This record gives sequence, structure tokens and C-alpha cells, in this order.
Amino acid sequence: MSYLQNPAVGGVAGMFEYENATSMGIDQIDTYHPLWTAGVVAGSLEGWTFTAGADGAFTAVANAGGGQIQVTTSAPHGMVAGQVVAITSASVAGYRPPNPTVLVIQSVTASTFNVIATFTSTATGTWTRGACLTAGTSAAGKYQLFWSASAKTSAGANKTYKFEPFQNAAEVNKAAAWSIIDANGPSGFSASAFVTVAAGDVITLACENQTDATDVTIIGMNLRMLRYETP
Repeated sequence: MSYLQNPAVGGVAGMFEYENATSMGIDQIDTYHPLWTAGVVAGSLEGWTFTAGADGAFTAVANAGGGQIQVTTSAPHGMVAGQVVAITSASVAGYRPPNPTVLVIQSVTASTFNVIATFTSTATGTWTRGACLTAGTSAAGKYQLFWSASAKTSAGANKTYKFEPFQNAAEVNKAAAWSIIDANGPSGFSASAFVTVAAGDVITLACENQTDATDVTIIGMNLRMLRYETP
């Protein structure tokens, strides 16, 4: 079976970063950090919306009941239900890998958000909403997800980074890529895969440093979604 491009209304989405010089903080080894810097902007959009990245600190975690935790942020976070948030550098091991750290927001107030996670105790740390694409009501279908990136580290050499898209809170393993990066960079890498998208799905791109907690600078990045149909 082959697939034909079908970029009808709701069939195209993209975001990119160009000649960026702002380093993206990596505060914990082997932990996904969504791309959130202000350099990530919207590309072509048909039936999708783009949301810029943001990050901040959280100061407490409480048991919200029903298998959820409530995270209190140090300032209003600006997020809404359905968006995807990552928790990093948590002061309590229960909110660090191998436990899930990329989570879908269930509900919000101005300075709290609830996510599905197991409560262990209160904690502090960092939250990040990656720059993302959200499928509108006309956007459901089968897509080719393609992304590419060029990056360098803030210091050192031979650092292994893993880059992977997320669809909501799920890793898109079939579109992951690894690269050994150093401060002299940039190193380039890319991946693609077919994915099935439902209205409301959120697509973002994240990276993790598998060597240490050295920061990374994403000099350039392109992520696109192009809808296909069966013949």
C-alpha cells in the first residue's frame, strides 16, 4: 500500500528555529527536556495551532486525588488543559526518571496544574512546556512527521544527546535519533515516521543528554507534519 500527500485544510503544520544562539538548559541527565526557547516559531499552519515554549519553577506538589498530583508554580504559568508539560530536576526521586516526567495537563488554575502521576511527597523543581503544534478539529488523519536539527553543546566534547518527538505524553520511538555533539559543532541529525493524529493531539520535540547535564544550543530546527491519505 502506498500513501499520497493530502495537504487539504487541516493537513499541514510546522515549526522551526533559525540561527539560534540561546542555550537551552539541561538540568538533569537522562531526562527529556522539550525545546522551549523563544527562537522556536510557527511555520506553515493549516488546521493546526502553534504554541510557544515556556518554563519556570515549581514550589510544591500535592495529592490531588484520583491518581493525579497538583503542581504549584512560583508564578502564573499560562498553560491550559490538554497541553504537555515536562518536570525536570525534581527534588524528590518519585518525580524523576524512570518515572514519567512528560505529562498531559488535566486541569489548571493560574499557578497550579494537575497531571496524572503517583504522589509521593511534596517537591520543588522545574517545569517546561515545549514549543508545540496542536491538531484542530479538521486535522485528524495519517501524517508524515519529519524533523531535523543542528546543535552544539555549551562546553566539552563527545556528549551523547537523544532527540525524540512526543505525541501528547507518548514518545514517538520510531522517529528518534542520537548524535554525539561537542562545543565546536554544529552536528546535524534528523528522523521521520508515519503517525496517526486525532483532533487535539499535541506534537513537540524533546532532547535528553545521556552523558551528563551539559546544556545544548539548538542552532536550527525544523519539524513538520504533512497529512497523507490512502489511494
